[in-house]
Amino acid sequence: MSSPNAALKIDNHVIERENADVFERVRLPLGDLERFDPQMIPLLRYWESLRRGGLLPAKSDIDPLSLKKFLGRIHFIDTHAAEPEQYCFTLWGSGCHLDGGQDYTRLRIGDYPSAAWRRAVTQDYQDVVKFGVPAYHLVSALHNYQRYEYSRLILPLSENGRQVTQLLVHVHKRPITEIKFL
Repeated sequence: MSSPNAALKIDNHVIERENADVFERVRLPLGDLERFDPQMIPLLRYWESLRRGGLLPAKSDIDPLSLKKFLGRIHFIDTHAAEPEQYCFTLWGSGCHLDGGQDYTRLRIGDYPSAAWRRAVTQDYQDVVKFGVPAYHLVSALHNYQRYEYSRLILPLSENGRQVTQLLVHVHKRPITEIKFL
């Protein structure tokens, strides 16, 4: 018998459960942005334009004015820590209304109160840090009896072009109808 507080993974579909909280997400190829989230393509193209010789861009390469139309829906996460639970939000998008609009700037991922959310985000961010490639997810979550649905683009940043030291995360709040969650 499986535990009610467990992760279930079916292909690219991962479910994290902890009591009444459920965090489900599907990782899709970046090519699916065109079909599901074309408004994210300009951000991905901008990030790609900052890459020089195949190296990852640095946060210092980013012109804040270039992110103007994404403001409020982006996070920056510092990933210098050896343990992903210690990754820290250095900027929390003001338009992201998790937990009634809390500002999670300066929050370490390991300090987030929902274990299901914490495990899911830790794994997704750690994967991007480890492999140094962007990730695109569709997310459906239930937290404190509140439903959250959004798509998410995670872009790696690096101070030396190779080792990921920060993440730029764009969240697009919208109904997730493209896939059927369990």
